[in-house]
Amino acid sequence: MKTTSLISSAIMIWALSQTAYGQTFKSSDKQVSLIELYTSEGCSSCPPADHWLNGLTDQQGLWTDFIPIAFHVDYWDYIGWQDPYAHSRYTQRQYRYQENNNIRSVYTPAVIVNGNEWRSWRRSDLPSAKTTKTGQLNINVEQDQLTAQFQANVPRNQALILNIAILGFDLTSKVKKGENTGRTLKHEFVVLGYRSVGMQATQAGHFNVNNIALPTTSINSTRTALATWVSTAKDQAPLQATGGWLN
Repeated sequence: MKTTSLISSAIMIWALSQTAYGQTFKSSDKQVSLIELYTSEGCSSCPPADHWLNGLTDQQGLWTDFIPIAFHVDYWDYIGWQDPYAHSRYTQRQYRYQENNNIRSVYTPAVIVNGNEWRSWRRSDLPSAKTTKTGQLNINVEQDQLTAQFQANVPRNQALILNIAILGFDLTSKVKKGENTGRTLKHEFVVLGYRSVGMQATQAGHFNVNNIALPTTSINSTRTALATWVSTAKDQAPLQATGGWLN
């Protein structure tokens, strides 16, 4: 009984320490590539792109050189299958890229790397790691609160936005309607929750965000990760990104 009690106490102390100390994510000062996939379970052309993105879970450089995320759009839902991961906000984000001339048209599957359309994802290796020094992004998560500091190589009078996404993994859907009827689709890096907040400039030249609640999610995932990236108020193309697995 004493041995069991000691083990139980040790486990409890470890769990409490994990919650108390939280997690920290840091980029270098060189730009980390944000890879955005715009996809839909209602699109018959999307499963190959989903499969390609899924394979990046084992790719060297994940989280340090590049961060993949999958935005499920809702403009194919009318065909008959309601994509459970889709949101109109993700559709609006893709349309904004078109409005800013980052992409020529809105379609799925579409891959955007650092705000630029990348049509050769099927036959090309991942883009080389960036050497551009955009600044260091530091993130600290305590329970459901996030604090961020961006040591930016941009003017202090520039308005910056911090984007925060909770990513889900090991997700499976059995599609019963629409173009993918009868298929079982598997997903990684799915955006399950997303929010953006303005950053405050400091006298030291940094940009901060303090004690911001993490995005809420309506879908449970056995494994999750955090993706964060900084953009300007005028241009949603990422300047810097960081993230990683959540405990």
